[in-house]
Amino acid sequence: MEKLIPYAVQQKKAFFLFTEHDTVYTSGTNTAKDHILDKSIEVKPVRRGGSVTVHSSGQLMFYTVMPFQEVKAGLQGHIRHLEFAIIRSLFERQIYSYTMFPHSGVFTPKGKIAFIGIGLKKGSIFHGAGINIATDLNVYKPILSCGLTIPPTSFVDHISQKEIHKNEIYISFAQSLYKHFKRLYQPIEPAKERMILSHEQKIYANFDLFLHGLHYFNARSFWRAHEAWELYWHTLVEEKKRAVQFFIQWSMAYYKLQQQNWKGANSLLQKAENKLPVAKKEFPSLRANGQLLEDAFFEVVSAVKKQKLIPVVLEL
Repeated sequence: MEKLIPYAVQQKKAFFLFTEHDTVYTSGTNTAKDHILDKSIEVKPVRRGGSVTVHSSGQLMFYTVMPFQEVKAGLQGHIRHLEFAIIRSLFERQIYSYTMFPHSGVFTPKGKIAFIGIGLKKGSIFHGAGINIATDLNVYKPILSCGLTIPPTSFVDHISQKEIHKNEIYISFAQSLYKHFKRLYQPIEPAKERMILSHEQKIYANFDLFLHGLHYFNARSFWRAHEAWELYWHTLVEEKKRAVQFFIQWSMAYYKLQQQNWKGANSLLQKAENKLPVAKKEFPSLRANGQLLEDAFFEVVSAVKKQKLIPVVLEL
């Protein structure tokens, strides 16, 4: 993989690699000694962020090698793109998944299903994601993968089929990941590049980001919600941006509330209030806690002034 870095940087091209490894334990820059439970195992240090993890048979690896200057969303945005692509690919297979701020990776109610570690070297961003498809989860026992006590899970844990064809799943899943990863990068390409998409395709690709924001907001991952909505905001014409700013500021207000920053939250809600009429116009069917958007929003504003918190669920 690292051999591709000079070509990626010089030619300003992205390389995507899909593979599977024999069992190997690797450690990133944030690995603590107590993350390795069994000191007898061999752990190879690698140039990426994150803690210790394991790659093995049954895990699909999705590596990206890209010139960093072409990654307009930055390092964190690149990680979010990987997460979004995995979440969307799982959703197509009727598997509900989500992120858990501040941790990277993708989770389901049964555990962590995808692991992400990114590195920077000589002007390139590299490494990527490992998605458990048919992994023997016993390989995780010697470690606290990513430093978390959350158990690992796999794709086969979420399906009813008794017999699976691993290679067929690999190919199908790799195609989905590639499709969604490219789609998520479309909004940050120059405008002339985006024009090659049909009007219908642009609406689908961009609005997907808004839906991701709703998902994160309802999962109480307010920083992730704000990031998804900011990505969506960048794809819009000026008159539409103000409506999305309402949701960005609302999510950041809740992020402040998680830190007990009542003053900061109140300030953001005041800014959001100015954009509420536009948000109502652009999203007339959106409801909050089963109410009209406006009614629920002002309930929240009133509660925050009294230093109280009202949980909100947004629904289209």
